[in-house]
Amino acid sequence: MLFRSTTSPKWRRQFCWWWSLPSNSDATLKIDLDDRLLTSTLNLSAAAPERSPQGRSLLASPSLVGTPADTVRARESVARSYNVMTSEVDLLTTTEVHHALPALLPQATTSRAHTWNGIYMAGDYLTTPSIQGALVSGRRAAMLLMADLNRATH
Repeated sequence: MLFRSTTSPKWRRQFCWWWSLPSNSDATLKIDLDDRLLTSTLNLSAAAPERSPQGRSLLASPSLVGTPADTVRARESVARSYNVMTSEVDLLTTTEVHHALPALLPQATTSRAHTWNGIYMAGDYLTTPSIQGALVSGRRAAMLLMADLNRATH
């Protein structure tokens, strides 16, 4: 039996702080396991130095639970991760993406393909909210479509 849904996915927002700190070539994805406010912090200047402020590094720190009220805590996490003083971590701007990730719904499954009104559906909101979830869901939808086409021609 196929899952049929007429509802739109529920969405989770994501807040992101954009920082500048003294020039740093560290390209590793940083995760502060002591705090866990930030999903991660990444030095974007390591991949695109032309995007960073002159003589400084540009970093992005997304969070699924953070808000602007957590800026001091986020700055401290970034300073710890890059071994610099908090005074060296400058906030450039913040962004909030209201539809960043689909929420994992109770009826979502990780084992079946989905159709709705004859449309083969794929998306991370049908499996797990992630790039991997989108890829798995797309593969399952394609396999279901191929199986249905094969049955129709035989």
